[in-house]
Amino acid sequence: MLANRLKAILAERNMTIQNIVDNTTLSRNTISNLINKPQGNINISTVDEICSFLGIPISDFFVFYPYSLVGAGISKDSLSTLNHSMNFQTYLTFKHLGEEFNITFQHSIKKEQHNNKPVLLITLNTNNKIMEKLYEEMPPYFQQVIINQLIEIASNCILSSYFKDHPEDRFYQTIDMKKRPNEFDRDIPSSIAMECKIVFASISVVRSLIVDLSNINKEIKKNKK
Repeated sequence: MLANRLKAILAERNMTIQNIVDNTTLSRNTISNLINKPQGNINISTVDEICSFLGIPISDFFVFYPYSLVGAGISKDSLSTLNHSMNFQTYLTFKHLGEEFNITFQHSIKKEQHNNKPVLLITLNTNNKIMEKLYEEMPPYFQQVIINQLIEIASNCILSSYFKDHPEDRFYQTIDMKKRPNEFDRDIPSSIAMECKIVFASISVVRSLIVDLSNINKEIKKNKK
């Protein structure tokens, strides 16, 4: 994996995109693309101009890790049971020196109450020592890429698959709302808090986020008509 560090460098120096635009021949769109797509293609002349302006060697502009994340998803065995179970399995596919290998994660979903509000606690667990070693050795940027990818898979599984067949029933079961279906349109929530706990053997990372339920709510209303 190779990515530019421009966003981090600007933050470290308390600089903005405009600072680069004003002092180079590069456009705002070019700089924005580098920040929003740090792993995207970049012209050598662009790198040269930015590094010259910032006064840094090219080695400080890029961050590299010899393993690439090339795929991610839910395992086929989990697809048939996802709508009827709160446990499922996903995978990440890595590539190194032309060879690919998968690392699987077991997901579990628990319903909890925090401050009298429903929260979904999603645990993504792997005892794979290779994954732990990869994660420990990765630069912080790539650690965040892995975490974001795992959270995205978990969120997509819940939003697009777990609630898919019977969204109203699944919605109620998951957040423990004590209401009858005909009362659903009253005080309908637009989002639900979710915590993702990612466990790489002995390493644990927790992220909190809010899941948008607007599409599920639309589906529920459509099915009720």
